[in-house]
Amino acid sequence: MNSIKLSETQLTKTIRDVLDILKIPHFKHFGGPLSPKGVPDLIGVLPPSGRMLLIEVKKPGGKTSPEQSAFLRKFGLSGAFCLVAFSAQDVIVGLVAEGYEPAKKIHLQFGKD
Repeated sequence: MNSIKLSETQLTKTIRDVLDILKIPHFKHFGGPLSPKGVPDLIGVLPPSGRMLLIEVKKPGGKTSPEQSAFLRKFGLSGAFCLVAFSAQDVIVGLVAEGYEPAKKIHLQFGKD
């Protein structure tokens, strides 16, 4: 799975598919000239807690901009679950680490690689 090179658009779609499977409500933020700088690619909410979910999607080797890092840090310090994801597996592993039970079933099914 890690050997496949995906574009950021394809990677975002794959992550969104995982979020759909996990029944995590979310949407894709499309930045533009009127959008604040640094807003993450995916915004959602973790059921049933209602905790905000923010995911910045990057191709492997990619880096967040200073504005993206600051945005994630600010919201993370306020209690949101924030993640920079280089793969769908990063999202699953992150959710498992946060104790999100439905992600544990997928994690066990696909292993830890």
